[in-house]
Amino acid sequence: MVENWLPDGFDLFCGNWDRHPGNYLILDEGGVLVVFAIDFSHVALHPGIVGAPDPLASPNCATRAMFKPVIQPYGTDAPASIELVERLSVLPMDSVEAILTQIPQDWLTTNERQKILSWWQDGARTARATQIKQGLENGTYI
Repeated sequence: MVENWLPDGFDLFCGNWDRHPGNYLILDEGGVLVVFAIDFSHVALHPGIVGAPDPLASPNCATRAMFKPVIQPYGTDAPASIELVERLSVLPMDSVEAILTQIPQDWLTTNERQKILSWWQDGARTARATQIKQGLENGTYI
């Protein structure tokens, strides 16, 4: 039995193009397999500036190409992934701002912070979330 398994909705939303079998940790918790995604080093500051192929547009990137073989033994939970994407699509701006204020100033320039806030505010996140939800529902991203 597998618990806590989400399709790659978070990786799709964040533009993480490098999810592969080495980026998962699978633990046996008393007979229940628990799958954890690890290594988020290829997540962009915001999905509008993905430096490598955006997984929404590139079915050959590792995140999309490796998803089916990785989850095959465990199955998927598309509704849970859709819920995650929906929650990201309505994340309050004060939460995004609170996260950004915790990042040291020398890690993010004021200009970079503003670009991140603009992406979250201008409707781009809603459009991305809608696209991902449709792809999860129709099987494009699973």
